[in-house]
Order: sequence, then C-alpha cells, then structure tokens
Amino acid sequence: MSVRESSMQDLLEKLRSKEIEMGIGLNVEGAVDFVFEPFLQEEIMAFIPPPFQNRSATSITLAELAELPAIVLDSATALRGVLDAELAARGLKLRTRYEVSQVQTQYAMAVEGIGVAIMPACAIPRGNRENLQILPIVDPRLSRTICIITARGTVLREAARAFADFTKSMLRAQSARPAPPA
Repeated sequence: MSVRESSMQDLLEKLRSKEIEMGIGLNVEGAVDFVFEPFLQEEIMAFIPPPFQNRSATSITLAELAELPAIVLDSATALRGVLDAELAARGLKLRTRYEVSQVQTQYAMAVEGIGVAIMPACAIPRGNRENLQILPIVDPRLSRTICIITARGTVLREAARAFADFTKSMLRAQSARPAPPA
C-alpha cells in the first residue's frame, strides 16, 4: 500500500483509471462515476494577522473577509471551489493578494502579516499560533465535507478498507463534529 498527495482532479482521474482504489477528498457535484462517503464536516477559518485583527470579534462574515487582503489556495483545489461558490452566490469578490498551492504557505504568509489566510480548521497548529486571530467564517458558515472516494462499483480490498476506517477514526478524533448523513 502507498499513500500519495494529489489534486482533486488528479485523484479522480487515478480512481477512474483504477490506478488507485480510494481517495480522501471533498464531494464533487455532478461526479456520477464516483461514490463519496462523507465522514467529517470541517469548518473553514480565517487566520488573521495583527494588522487586520478585530480583537473583539468571535467570527467574521464573508462580506467582512472580502474587505481584507486575502491569501487563497489556487483554483485547482477543492477548498477554493467551496469558497468561490459562496462568494459568487453573494456577489462578493475577495481582495486576493496571493494565490498559493499549499496551506502551509498560506499559514506562513499570514504569520508574516501579508494578509488573511482562508484555511480549513485542521490547519490550526496545536501549539504557538504566532499571534494570529483564528475565526470561523459565518454568514454563511463555511465548511467542507471530507469523504472517502471510490470509483462507482469499486469494492475496497481489506487493506484499503482498514486504511479508510483508520483514517476516518483518526480525523474524527481530531475534529469537533462528524459529517452529516449521506
């Protein structure tokens, strides 16, 4: 068994071609060739450096966030698709300062005060938070549903099923809430 990191587009192509048995990612609307087994609902958070903080705030709206300089993931990421859909539905546009490929890069740039990083809750460091204000995004509340993904008709071998179950239990243990029913 091997574990690889890839974009959602690459993941779906590898599943379609049977190069891999399963993947972990977000639900893709209209992807009828695949089965998405939701197991975790995760909030999307704003990581706000001191120059842009409102210390009395306990959350930030999408409209408020649109007024701040943003560091976003590139458009090939599933998280960016969630964010862009919500912005479009409300007629909002981010003041994108930088577009990056990795959440670690977003976090590092926010720590340096370059802008506000919009990232999943799993990116919150356990220790020192580098003076960042970390707020949930509300109105609308942004979240993503993480799924085990297989090509339709695939039956996972025992090792793959065990890995999927282990991954689900590990990620659920680190999360505040389970995914909604499928």
